[in-house]
This record gives sequence, C-alpha cells and structure tokens, in this order.
Amino acid sequence: MRKNLIYMLLLLPILLVSCLDDKNETEVKEYNEALVTAMTFSKNDSFPGLAEAKFTIITSTDTGRIYNPDSLRFGTRIDSVIPSLSFNHTPAYTVFYTGADSTADTIIYTGADTINFSVQPVQLFVMASDKETGKYYEIYVNVHTVDPDLYQWECLNEEVFRADGAETKAMMLGDKLLFFAGNGFQTQLYTSANGASWSAGQVVNSLPANCAVRKILQVENTLYYPSGDKLYTSTDGLNWQSTDVSGFSLLNMLFLFNDSIWGIAQRPDQQLQLCNMARGGRMALTGEVLPSNFPVSDYAALPFTSASNRKRAMIVGGFDLQGNSLNTRWNMEYLKGKGYSLANFSIEQPSFASLTGASIVLYNDEFHMFGSVSEDNALSADNQLISIDEGLHWTLPDTTKNQLPESYRSRQKASVFVDNDAHYIYIIGGQSRTESFTDVYRGRLNKLTFVK
Repeated sequence: MRKNLIYMLLLLPILLVSCLDDKNETEVKEYNEALVTAMTFSKNDSFPGLAEAKFTIITSTDTGRIYNPDSLRFGTRIDSVIPSLSFNHTPAYTVFYTGADSTADTIIYTGADTINFSVQPVQLFVMASDKETGKYYEIYVNVHTVDPDLYQWECLNEEVFRADGAETKAMMLGDKLLFFAGNGFQTQLYTSANGASWSAGQVVNSLPANCAVRKILQVENTLYYPSGDKLYTSTDGLNWQSTDVSGFSLLNMLFLFNDSIWGIAQRPDQQLQLCNMARGGRMALTGEVLPSNFPVSDYAALPFTSASNRKRAMIVGGFDLQGNSLNTRWNMEYLKGKGYSLANFSIEQPSFASLTGASIVLYNDEFHMFGSVSEDNALSADNQLISIDEGLHWTLPDTTKNQLPESYRSRQKASVFVDNDAHYIYIIGGQSRTESFTDVYRGRLNKLTFVK
C-alpha cells in the first residue's frame, strides 16, 4: 500500500519549462523504457572497500537483479552507502525501498542519497520518462561473511598409532597421506585418504631394517631414501627399489631444486660435498667441498622462488657431522651463467639461535616454521614463527588470526607440508623429550579456499 501511495503521488503533473525562441518550441522526447545500465558505490574513507564493488545487472527478467559476483572484503560496511546509477534513458524518477517489507523506508533517488544495503534485498523502482512504464530491481550487495585472514586449525586424529619412541615421517603422495614409523628394527607404513581414518600398519620389508624414516624425501610422485652406497626409490611407499651410488656415501636428502634432486654426500676422504641428479639419472658429486659446520641431519630445507624471481633454497639449523647444534642458515642460489652458490646468512644475522628439528613450509607467500629444540635440547616456546622476508627474520604470528588449537603440544621433528592445491597446511607427528606424537592437525587460511 505504501508503495502504491508513493507511486500515485509521484505521478502528479510535472511542470515542463518551455523555452521559446522565435516561436520555435523545444520538444522533450519521452521514452517508454528506462533501464539501469551500471551501478557503482562512491568512495568513503570511513567505509573502506566500497568503491571496489563491481556489479552485474540482469534486466531480462520481470524483476531485474543487481549484484556483485565478487564479494566485498570481510567487515566492509554497507549500511550507509551512496550509490551512483546509470540508465539507458533518463528516467522520470527512481525510488529505493529499504528495510524489511513491513517497515520499508522510501527514498526518492537524487544521486546523493545514503542507502542502507545491510537488509537485503533492497528494492529499486525506475519509472520511464513517459511516466507509464516502470521496472523493479532487487539489489544484493555481497560481503564476505568469513574473515579471509583467519586461519582455521583442526585436529583430524589424536593418535593414529602408538609410536613408543619410534621416529616418524609423513607426506602426501598423490591424493593419499603416508605415515612412516621406524623403531630401528623395522619400518611400518600407515595410509589415509582424509587424515582422520588410517589403515593398519604394513611392514615395509624393502627398506633397510634400521631405516631412519625422517630422511625420506618426497619429490612429486616419487619417494627417495639415502642409505650409504644405495639410493632407494618408491612410488607407493610400500615397495622400494635400490640403485648403487658410486664414489661416495649418501648421507641425507635435501630437496628438488632447479629440476635436480639434491643430497648430502661424504667422500672417501671424509669431506662433505653436495650431490644431485636429474630425475631418472644417477647421483653425482657437484660443487665445492662443504665446510665442517654444514648440517647433515635434523635441518629444515625449503626450495623457493624469490621475490626477484630467482631460484633459491634454504637450509636451516640441524646437526653437523660431530653432532653440534647449528644456527646456520645456508642459502643456495642458481644464477644463469654463474652456476650454483652457497652463502651462510647466519654470519650477517648472528642472533639466530641454534635449533634442530624445525619444519618450514611456504604458504600464502610466507615462510612458516613449526617447532624445534635449542642447543640444550629444550623445546622452543614458540610453536610457530613466520617470515615475510625469505627467512632473514622471524616473528610470532598474530594470534588473533592464527592460533594453533589448545590440544596442540609443543614438539620438534614434525612432518609439515602443504597439500597439492596449496589450501591446507598439515602437521603430523613429531616428538618431545619424552613422547612421540602421531596426531594429525590441519590448518587453512580462509582466503585461499574461497571459490570465485
């Protein structure tokens, strides 16, 4: 009833001003159509983000529809907005109806009106210049209801199996999660499709009985395990084949870097040297002799592409051959025409404490470090650190946005990796001074899982 009353009032005769010049009268052309062709929001510094809205307009239906397919940022206020409308023909008038149907407010649009879009849909009526035909629109202004910068963490399984002091290593191979446990006498493999339910353990007979499972490296759909003069490979984690390594002993694996698989070798003269191979090839020594303080175990290693689009890799902390805990941060870089170079960044940043057993992943263009122990074997009080400058400096995350669950226990030697779609971080297993963990945690940053 209220709409009809306004409608009737607005249909009162409108005074047309005629300008006469030598008795020639300027005619005002009337149209029987006035369609909305564009809508934008005026910038408002008090309500940031409004001007980012891009609207789609549907006029083919009896009641048109105006909406923004890409939602505005979380927290954007839309309760006091000045919209700007464009039409195919100048209308006689335009009316907004806002609020609930029973308490609708009527606003005659002038171009400077403040509209409340928080109660949706907002109705819009456009009267053509012939004052006989009009069209209704429903307006929906979409705003993200979930904070895109919030991390959501959950525990998928509190205990996959009883570890009883076993060393563990987990990874994602294809669409399946693998979880290895080695106690120095045999290795068992547990598998899962979702991280919550796991298969019973299967004995992996094709690996050495004393397999140190934390040395297993995953490169795409193949696993690699170093063992002295042999390199073991597998595509399912259960069945492994070995190839001989000639001229050196293979101590540990590093990463896939610049299309080669890298490891740490010890030569017959006891010197350390890097080794690498193309996929499908054989391991060979490369580069200079490594210094005595180069890590050989319990380090965190991560290849990445720098902000300057250079291929780099980082090796943090760990133990050297003599069992010393290190504070080193080795940076490997490949420069076209110059080859590979190694630099110890800890020389420039000596305040970086010694640590072992840390895990580092690249997620949301940031480095995330989880867990470690200090030189005196004390667990780090910081379960998570973040670096935005490629590992030079580390800070605590904003705990209002990124907080591990209360059930999460401090640890080192956790298996941390990002899933194939780069949506989730998995933290699986690890150990404290007295306990081995076989729990499964998963976290995500909301904005990385938004579907556009």
